[in-house]
Amino acid sequence: MAKRRRFLALLSATACSTALLAGCLGNPPSSTGNSTPTPVARNANLETQTISLGFIPVLEAAPLVIGVDKGFFAKHGLEVTLTKQASWGAARDNLVLGSAGGGIDGGQWQLPMPQMISEGAITNGKKVPMVVLAMLMSQGNGIAAANSVRAGNLSLDLKTSSPGFFDKFNQKEGRKFRAAYTFPKANQEIWIRYWLAAGGVNPDQAVELLKVPAPETLQGMRNGSMEAFSTGDPWPLIARHKSENRCDRTGLRSMGGQGAMRTWGYDTNPIPSGIPCPAPC
Repeated sequence: MAKRRRFLALLSATACSTALLAGCLGNPPSSTGNSTPTPVARNANLETQTISLGFIPVLEAAPLVIGVDKGFFAKHGLEVTLTKQASWGAARDNLVLGSAGGGIDGGQWQLPMPQMISEGAITNGKKVPMVVLAMLMSQGNGIAAANSVRAGNLSLDLKTSSPGFFDKFNQKEGRKFRAAYTFPKANQEIWIRYWLAAGGVNPDQAVELLKVPAPETLQGMRNGSMEAFSTGDPWPLIARHKSENRCDRTGLRSMGGQGAMRTWGYDTNPIPSGIPCPAPC
């Protein structure tokens, strides 16, 4: 019987402001920029001294980007390379490849991707043992709806604010209301399904659910290919402040403070000795 995976939470990362996220929307700060890279301290106790981590351009990536830029990893003797991933699916595929195969060793994830990767549930049966080393964020997810459906008065409580809206929309438009999430069976699909179902809307019958990478959700709403999306900040926040781009509502942002958490996972079991915490210790 295969050994059950172990999950270790070392620390909770401090929530970072939107201003700090500026470096996350492109590639991480490079040594050719204004910041001077911190020399990597020599640490003979580390089994692994260089790792490659993937990130998605949403708010939770900020601790990793800042950790590298400020030298929080380097001072413990760990050289970390950050690589922006095109989507959660691409991150998963690159993790299976591993850095030796041109992929990544770990990175930022939305739950329960590490558990599903460990069990082979989303990797075509290939089990890649994962260890959760840190919770990067417990909030920051949002559901945004377009100005094109503003008349529907969509809110957290659809039963009260928008009774019958989805049936009326489908009859008027001749198609289903379209809503997007970023990865199947993970928290952002769960949130939008929960929101709809709690409001008396069957997400499998009344709505067409789409899988769309996080950076493409806002553009999809602008060009009318979807009426709503569920993803991590800054995209719902941008939608709220870009009303000229037909993006309007983020009143569903907190869901009672129960936002699912992303994780910094490393694809080995057991954890190599001496892996440092990804923040000042």
